[in-house]
Amino acid sequence: MSADKIIDLLVQAMKTVGELFGEGKMQLPFVLASAESMKKCVDYLNKFMDKKQKDKQLTIVLGTVKGDVHDVGKNLVDIIFTNNGYKVINLGTRIEAKSFLDAAKKYNADCIGMSGLLVKSTIEMKNNIEEFEKNNLKIPVLLGGAALNNKFVEDFCKPIYSGKVFDGLKALSIIENKKLIGENKKKKIVSDKLIIKEIPQKEIILPLVEDVPKAPFYGKKVFVSKNQSNYAYIQNLAFNWINKKALFIRAWGYKKANMSQQAYNKLIKEEIMVNFEKLKELLIEQNIFEPFIIYGYFACRSDSIFRLQNKYTKKASLYIFDEQTSKFTQNLKFEEAKKLAKLVMDFDRVDHKPYLCLADYFRSDINDIVAFSLVSAGKKFSEFEKSLFKNGEYKKYHLVHGLGIELTESLAEIIHKHIRIELNIAKNESKNLEDVNFSMKSYQGARYSPGYPSCPDLSLNDAIFSLLKPEEYNIKLTENHLIVPEQSTVAIIVHHSKAIYF
Repeated sequence: MSADKIIDLLVQAMKTVGELFGEGKMQLPFVLASAESMKKCVDYLNKFMDKKQKDKQLTIVLGTVKGDVHDVGKNLVDIIFTNNGYKVINLGTRIEAKSFLDAAKKYNADCIGMSGLLVKSTIEMKNNIEEFEKNNLKIPVLLGGAALNNKFVEDFCKPIYSGKVFDGLKALSIIENKKLIGENKKKKIVSDKLIIKEIPQKEIILPLVEDVPKAPFYGKKVFVSKNQSNYAYIQNLAFNWINKKALFIRAWGYKKANMSQQAYNKLIKEEIMVNFEKLKELLIEQNIFEPFIIYGYFACRSDSIFRLQNKYTKKASLYIFDEQTSKFTQNLKFEEAKKLAKLVMDFDRVDHKPYLCLADYFRSDINDIVAFSLVSAGKKFSEFEKSLFKNGEYKKYHLVHGLGIELTESLAEIIHKHIRIELNIAKNESKNLEDVNFSMKSYQGARYSPGYPSCPDLSLNDAIFSLLKPEEYNIKLTENHLIVPEQSTVAIIVHHSKAIYF
């Protein structure tokens, strides 16, 4: 049997694997293990294939858009495409329109695939499509990402492009049928300007004023870094703080689906926990997991009540004082105090009940206290993931990425609990960092990260960076306000007892 016929059989086998995954009969890690085997076979058989057969492959250019460093979704798509017989040109992350265009021309591509995790990334996709249109590109464009939705594709992307625009992997079969690669049906373009409506003032009920906790210090402090004595302790503690349910099911994709409880328990014991313990040992022994935490306390004032008195309900602001001015502004009136603010953080009010914004949780009459944190699992995670992907270790690549995300979340939970202890608001919980607590209902306050619904503006990262200055430790922001290394996150920590996620 010829090499090309064997590869055709392998492609059909992978399609069967894909169907089983789609039907919930196969879990993602096993799909990726199948893809590993497929890659090894194809790599071996490729040297026996003639050039004509290779040239028949449909070619897809993939990349994560400008300003976005997330690549796991794109790389999983790469695996799927490759193992369905496509030739994939993977450009990497933070790719601009020109690079997509140049690659499409160089490789005579049949399709361009753009990926991105953020809301801002969807705007970059739209901007790129406009550039494709200006350059008379007609090949299909495939879009994917957590923030992408069908309405955005239909209203903002399809109308501006003469070629086809698709949302998601369902386009595979359409791309293969070149008869369907025609023009989009032109439609009216919806304005992409965000209009924030005024909210009826009577609908907004501010949280009740509470006593302000005493800050143990003003300014920033490194909680853990590689050169500190607690480094190894935090390395191990972070694994204890991992929410294993979130890791196993959401991040790794080991879903119970139609399995019996007995069979699933066996899978946990013999497959999932074995992987967890092996990776824990590997990440610590090879020092791939390098925990870093910096945090700080800053005096602040809110202008929520004054905005509402002036019947302005779109947003409110938090005025932040540095460590020097924190002490001198305590007894000043709001109008005098705000002139000494180091920076101002603006928060849009959500347009649905309870019509809140984060500034509502802080006082205006006297100085309140706000905490900020930044945690990182270290730059070696991304480097290690790239090496695994390059070597075709797809299952391990996926597991390591998911574990990195959850370890970052663990570090964020650890410093949040430490802050609750320091502010003396850990009243209904243990004051020991080793006592894990995943339930927000059992503790006071909440932590909010820019980019999520309660504070969707990612540019707030810039303000937090200006206070904590993590650049000193080689942690930076992209042009789209994303943190590098990827396995990092920041938080605005609110002490108010009624703080909720809205």
